This record gives sequence, structure tokens and C-alpha cells, in this order.
Amino acid sequence: MGANENATTLAIGRPAAKIAYTLGDLEDLGIMSRTQAYSENRAGHLTLRKIGRRTIVLHEDLAHWLQNLPVKNAVSQQHRELALRRWGKQ
Repeated sequence: MGANENATTLAIGRPAAKIAYTLGDLEDLGIMSRTQAYSENRAGHLTLRKIGRRTIVLHEDLAHWLQNLPVKNAVSQQHRELALRRWGKQ
């Protein structure tokens, strides 16, 4: 897979359906609300662009944002410590 192909692939490995998404598209896809998109933009995590009055997110920017989301641990640190204390008592 070449560099260009990788850039047009979502984090889930599917080919890009669009080159850019409106904020309404992001809501329809269940990725984030308009409010969250603006919040992520203010925090410097997601780049928004303007075409006239329309706000869009390029596919590459969305894929980058998705790939940089924090990873959810299967077991939290608090749960891990509690389990170790329980096992130590046995």
C-alpha cells in the first residue's frame, strides 16, 4: 500500500467515501456533534476549514483525529490495583 493510498484510508481500514465531510456529515455518521467539532478545533485537535459559509473537515484531518484518540485500557488502573489487593489476601 503506497503513501497516497494510506492517506485516503480511515482508521478502520475502509477506503475514503468522501474527500471532505461537513459537520452535518459527522453528526449523521455518529462521529461527533457540531459542538464537539468546534471544541476539538479550539483545543487544536481537529482542523476545520471553510468553503463560503460551510464548515468542513478533510478526510485526512478526520482520520488523523481518530487515530490520535486516547486508547481505552481494558482494565482501569484502579480496578487493576483493587484486583491485586484482593489476590494478595488469598
